[in-house]
Amino acid sequence: MPKINTNAALLVLTVLLVFGIYLKTMSPDVYLVDSGEFITIAYVEGISHPTGSPLYGLLGGLFTKCPLGNIAWRTNLLSATGAILCLAITFQLLRVLFPGYTLINLAGIILLSGQPHFWQKATTAEVYSWQLFLTGLMLYFLLSASEKPRNFYLLAATFGAACALHRSEERRVGKECRSRWSPYH
Repeated sequence: MPKINTNAALLVLTVLLVFGIYLKTMSPDVYLVDSGEFITIAYVEGISHPTGSPLYGLLGGLFTKCPLGNIAWRTNLLSATGAILCLAITFQLLRVLFPGYTLINLAGIILLSGQPHFWQKATTAEVYSWQLFLTGLMLYFLLSASEKPRNFYLLAATFGAACALHRSEERRVGKECRSRWSPYH
């Protein structure tokens, strides 16, 4: 009988539980602020107001073709999926930073999942859950790049995807790189 990876099993159980809660509390229709615009760009696979978010439009286009619920619910499901992926990569980051503390790391992602602002972005049509996932993925690739040099390429690809999702990533990372490594800062 194959040995079960307890870290992976605990993560999967936690993520499935949180995803179930997100599905139960997800907005069934259009929510406030940019929600209507993001639902529309997902449906037409278009581009939103500046900063554009073309990747969100493409991902949203895939989710709107899912035969469940209405278009708004499907686009809200896109945000919930991004939040779940964000929780999974956060757990992996915590494992890298704090190895051997599986239960504490799980508690960390449970606390993050229930944080009101994170919860709202996970249950309504917004780009931020996916932005947090891609930021976490970039951090993971950066932390593991010394052991696996190919992760620098994955980091660059993830950075490109993050910039296609929301231009704030380009400004944030670009400013950080200029301030730390430029002789002209």
